[in-house]
Amino acid sequence: MSFLRSRQSLLLAALLGGLLFALLFHSIFASGRLTLLLGSITAPGWSAEGINLQLLQPAPGRENFLISIAKLHLPGLAQPLQQLSFECSNGRLQGRQLECPSVRIGFDHPLLGRQQSAGSLLMDLQQPHLQARLNQLRLADGTARIELRLDAQGWQATVDAKALQLQQLTKLAAAAGIPVDLAEWSLQSQIDAQLELNGSQQKLTQISGSIGLRETSFSDADGTYLAEGLQGSIAGQIGAAAAGWQGSLALQLDGGEALTPFFYTNLADHPLHLSGDFRLDEAGHQLELISLHHRQGQLIDLSLDGRFSLGEHAKVEQLALQLEPVALGDLHRELLQPVLLGTPWERLTLQGSLSGSLQLHPGHSRLDAILEGGQWDDQADGINQRRLGLQGVDGHLHWSQSGPAAASWLRWQGGHLLERIPIGPGRLDFTLTGQRFQLKQPSQIPVLDGALQLEQLILQVDGDEPQLQFDGFLTPISMASLSQALEWPPLSGKLSGMIPGMNYANGSLSIDGALLVKVFDGDILIRDLQLQDLLGVYPRLQADIEMQGLDLETLTRTFSFGRITGRLDGYMRELQMEAWRPVSFDAFFHTPEDDDSRRRISQQAVDNISNLGGSGISGSLARSFLRFFEEFGYSRLGIGCRLQAGVCQMSGVGEADRGYYLVEGGGIPRIDVIGYNRTANWDNLLERLKGITQSGGAAPVIQ
Repeated sequence: MSFLRSRQSLLLAALLGGLLFALLFHSIFASGRLTLLLGSITAPGWSAEGINLQLLQPAPGRENFLISIAKLHLPGLAQPLQQLSFECSNGRLQGRQLECPSVRIGFDHPLLGRQQSAGSLLMDLQQPHLQARLNQLRLADGTARIELRLDAQGWQATVDAKALQLQQLTKLAAAAGIPVDLAEWSLQSQIDAQLELNGSQQKLTQISGSIGLRETSFSDADGTYLAEGLQGSIAGQIGAAAAGWQGSLALQLDGGEALTPFFYTNLADHPLHLSGDFRLDEAGHQLELISLHHRQGQLIDLSLDGRFSLGEHAKVEQLALQLEPVALGDLHRELLQPVLLGTPWERLTLQGSLSGSLQLHPGHSRLDAILEGGQWDDQADGINQRRLGLQGVDGHLHWSQSGPAAASWLRWQGGHLLERIPIGPGRLDFTLTGQRFQLKQPSQIPVLDGALQLEQLILQVDGDEPQLQFDGFLTPISMASLSQALEWPPLSGKLSGMIPGMNYANGSLSIDGALLVKVFDGDILIRDLQLQDLLGVYPRLQADIEMQGLDLETLTRTFSFGRITGRLDGYMRELQMEAWRPVSFDAFFHTPEDDDSRRRISQQAVDNISNLGGSGISGSLARSFLRFFEEFGYSRLGIGCRLQAGVCQMSGVGEADRGYYLVEGGGIPRIDVIGYNRTANWDNLLERLKGITQSGGAAPVIQ
């Protein structure tokens, strides 16, 4: 350093002496030109090579200078400015300072090209001090006004830029070796910037100022993330700290729209404000956010502190988030609903207030949330049927990544399942630990005039394979209320049953063993039950069903089918349903062989069975005399249907002449009901049954 200082002192002394010499002999060189070769100047962080000073037509106090510099190395520029020229008019050399208040400046740079600009220049001819101003630098299709100060202590640059194009800036950054990987993005933005940069030697030590964004648009290659017409500003400062960088940031967006897979936002209606402090390590590998506050109109108000690892394997190391109460209805309507269009949840509605906090730490994280006055209601896309709804929902949720968590609870005032099945008030008490949900104590959920009793409910989510364990039972529900809710033909009796182990994985619900349903004073066993896409647009069901000992009098009492007494067994094997409509099965329903109950069938039931089967009636008495009898005895009855491709292959309890027996008579008078149609259209068959129930039992007209 001593050598450099000695060299600079000698150089500047020679320069000063030469200039004084030129002034003293001005009369000799009144019409000439004085040229001084000054060599190089080196200072901490910057240097200049090949400096020449020409004094043109000198006049006391009004000197014209031409200064040229072959190369000027500046901090922050990977490549030097070349062929600089400072053409000074009406300059002044006073003492050790060369001042040019009006100067034409030109230079070459590989990225900036050839530049010409007006400005000013101030140089100290003894100390390494330089001040320069460029009034209009062409930059990224815009303009920039730059003031630069260089001395032995450091440097300072002030930039006032107008109408810069973001796309051109990214190209300049990439050409300068700054890692900007935006090749697959379409970017458009007009930027105004007012920045102040400070440094020491080659090191940048501080940046402060603001950036204005106008007409900003972006899109990734497949249009997943896009925005149009964004406008706003970014203000802040960043400075060197002991172990890296620290600063503050304030972002405001008050115009335009943005769409992502997770939300949509109209920033003109709901301006976004983001502010806080941050720290970044020297290598740029770790970012710490301090008291970051995010607010978007009346929709979101949250604050967070966090630490993040950057780079190829970015991750959250630590996070503390606090969400102030938000209105779920507004949040859903303004941010979520637009991205749900075209999905099964496009008709979902939400209401209520949600607040909470989230703490993420390695090995120990927790979530606390409070829901008040919540409401959930959804309707499947293209189906006029709401699948699930809950009203008056309140709850406290407490989740812990490991170790015991505080007890959670959720209660509701009412709701519905599949549009017409009402759900009464209920409450769940449970724990949430890791990826496990577990019911703490049995709970009862009122359904219609009965209830679903939950004895055990455990949900374990391991990766993409959720596991469900469920045990419970259904207390008696009147079939009349259930059939009305499901718009079935009216049924009588009670529905109850045991629900054994239930498992759910990959959108499919299955039941271990047999599901026992007690109805019509008999038993229905459902085996190999599987439900796929249960809450989706197109649910699918498959099962094998067995019926044992159903009481026909109870079954037909309010069915408007006609009175039948006795018992009924049957099966429905390989049942396949899509969107809750049967598409295939093999079914047969018949009188049990060991049925010792009294077996009677009414005239009305005979007529309806006859019409359903396209049948004829024969017996020991002529058909005209049968009208005098209200009911008949029978030995057995039965009907079978094998459904495939919308066609039902019909059968009965035995073969008859040219047909099959639907009812075999017994006693006097004897009556047999014989089916002749071996095939029937399934939809027509359902319409016939619907016509029977709606006509109060009168035999329908069959075309």
